[in-house]
Amino acid sequence: MNSAPHGNPGQENLEPAVGIARCQGSLLVRAAQVVECKGNRVIVEVMGQEGCARCEQGGGCGAGLFIRSQRWHLEVVAPKPLAIGEVVSLALPRKTLSLLAATVYALPLVFALIIAGVGQGLFEAPWMAPVGFFVGLLGSILGLHYFLKEQRERFRPRLVF
Repeated sequence: MNSAPHGNPGQENLEPAVGIARCQGSLLVRAAQVVECKGNRVIVEVMGQEGCARCEQGGGCGAGLFIRSQRWHLEVVAPKPLAIGEVVSLALPRKTLSLLAATVYALPLVFALIIAGVGQGLFEAPWMAPVGFFVGLLGSILGLHYFLKEQRERFRPRLVF
């Protein structure tokens, strides 16, 4: 299922098997297969990863709980024409993934804690901190939803050759 190596004949094949994630310098790379072409964009199918044999038997480290086992489709820009069935590599810079994780997970929690603290400081009611926390959490999630709509391309994986 792996396509032939690109580039020089002596160069090693950098494409992983479909569904396998790996690191390549400062990039996180994952293989996918082209399933549809739409002009200069293609839809690729990313295979889910399998856990180790121990995880499948329930005796592993538990990392298998966090592995996506189903396939999903992703639309990406294709800088050159690709054929349906071709195996390609998707890459996302580690910095981008770290920034996205911090933005999506840490920022709402920090904002919610600040709102809860301010609410508790301004009002003496014992229920103000939990209400402030959940209002801050929901408000920051909605705000991020609209902010990230405009930033979506920044966090989208790119094809690498």
